[in-house]
Amino acid sequence: MMLRPVLVTLFMMLISLVHSARVEFHDGEVVRGNVMQKDGMISVDSEKGTYQYRLASLKSIKSWNREWICTGDLIELREEPKLDSKVLIRLYPATTVSEISGAKDGFRHVRAYGKKGWVQEKSLTRSFTQEKQPNPVVEITTRKGVIKLELFEDDAPNTVANFITLVDRGFYEGLNFHRKDPGFLVQGGDPDGTGEGNPGYFISSEVQAGLKNLKGTLGMADNGMDTAGSQFYILLNDAPHLDGRYTVFGKVIDGMPIVELLEVGDEILETKIISKRDRVYLVDKLPVP
Repeated sequence: MMLRPVLVTLFMMLISLVHSARVEFHDGEVVRGNVMQKDGMISVDSEKGTYQYRLASLKSIKSWNREWICTGDLIELREEPKLDSKVLIRLYPATTVSEISGAKDGFRHVRAYGKKGWVQEKSLTRSFTQEKQPNPVVEITTRKGVIKLELFEDDAPNTVANFITLVDRGFYEGLNFHRKDPGFLVQGGDPDGTGEGNPGYFISSEVQAGLKNLKGTLGMADNGMDTAGSQFYILLNDAPHLDGRYTVFGKVIDGMPIVELLEVGDEILETKIISKRDRVYLVDKLPVP
């Protein structure tokens, strides 16, 4: 008598696998589930829970039976299979939708976010892949030598955009490192040189649980959540007590001995963008109270 419930459970598990996308991330993790995308974030609603990642961390999505993946810049779920029909909702690229029936007049009948409607076939695909883009690299020149930094754009996109924008306009040139705690960190980027200065605005914190404060880490200094501006720190040793508190947005990839030689008053002579991604870097700014 116990066999029937077991078979039903196995059947339902099989159905869930057949009707859910296989999502692979650049870190090698694979998750099955319905995929939703909004504002650069990928959410995967799976049997094990909801996973959320930045879109840039996605490697591929493979759709399964009766499932499609949205692609393109403008995806519209329409009430009827025609271009002048009412738009029910707009969908983001990389969102998965479930097919209800086949094609008609260049549209497919699908379900998305609980709504039934029609999407143009040219906006749908069976598989979605993307290459992970290289991180930006910046150089800081001091009298002690040159420090090369890799910036974690996928993990802290607005913080990186802010740093690149400040570097690009020469904001840091002529400023001094105003703090050094031996065996802990060096800190710079304050236009006032007091530890209280900012560029005239704040930016939101982008704290990522998976990013650790290890030796050579580049992070944003602040006076609380969402109060970072231009000040940054570089760690001289591992500092796990900072994890989950400050925005980690890069690391030293060359010149760590130079960092260790820095003292309070050492000047930033030049900053240079060695490489960055092919996009416009815009910064979301917060007002200073």
